[in-house]
Amino acid sequence: MKQSIAAGIAMLLLVSASAQTTTPPQRKAKKPAVVSKPVSGYMRRIGLLYLETVADYEKACSFEARKGGSCDTDQWDETFQRLEDRVDITLSESRSTGDPLLWRLLKNAKTSTQIFSSSEYLCFMDKSFSKDDNENRKIPACRNMNALLEVYPVCESYAHAIAVNGMWGTDGDGGCSAKLGRVVEATNGR
Repeated sequence: MKQSIAAGIAMLLLVSASAQTTTPPQRKAKKPAVVSKPVSGYMRRIGLLYLETVADYEKACSFEARKGGSCDTDQWDETFQRLEDRVDITLSESRSTGDPLLWRLLKNAKTSTQIFSSSEYLCFMDKSFSKDDNENRKIPACRNMNALLEVYPVCESYAHAIAVNGMWGTDGDGGCSAKLGRVVEATNGR
């Protein structure tokens, strides 16, 4: 009996020792789940109104309108400021986690449209003075036109989709913020 107890203890020690020397199987770390964030009804409605105002600005300050001198940027700045003041007040009370994200995207859509509109005008006006394409590429307003064409439609389409669907999705703003940041840096000569 003593031999069987001793053999059992020896077996336990042996199993215990071998268990300590083997490495436990590696578990793959779970990626945190990206959760969609809800956007309030108010922000959805104001988002669509804001995008309509951006579209109105784009029409009123198109190349032809600027060429004719009918784009009053001061009036548009006032229009946007009135809307933005109201939204900022409401956002301070909002409990929807998607509201501030959509608001930032809407402002990026406005900014990218404004930059595109003014760059388009400056580029085409400068091009009219030079017939040489190599010279046109040196014009600061013309250098970023291709990048701007990739930015402002993305910002606007993602903002519209989020306002309509009511959810800030897992793909965020579609790269709007990053693309806009690169264009702004390039425009400022950095």
